Amino acid sequence: MVRPKLSFDVKADKVKAIADYVRTHVSSISFLGKAKGLKVKSAILEPGTIQLPSETDSHWNVSGHVKLGIEKEDGVLENNFFFTCDCELNKGDEGEPIVTGLTKIQVGERI
Repeated sequence: MVRPKLSFDVKADKVKAIADYVRTHVSSISFLGKAKGLKVKSAILEPGTIQLPSETDSHWNVSGHVKLGIEKEDGVLENNFFFTCDCELNKGDEGEPIVTGLTKIQVGERI
């Protein structure tokens, strides 16, 4: 099955690129706020809002829901939280969104 290419010009594709990035780089992301100090084993992001603060900036503000898989002594506990983060989105060689600079996620209240 061929996966369709993502486009930087489509908001839903930017959202997918950010969610995919977090899912595959969860071990290199710091989780702050309500998740500080917890061992996060998985993270499934559902970005609700992505905003570019200014036309001259490539850092995006992202917020929404995240399902965290948190390691416990007897397994992994999954909980849903509100989150915010910043990341850089650039247009790749083939017009796809490239995510960089996403090193921490601020985790808020549990849903």
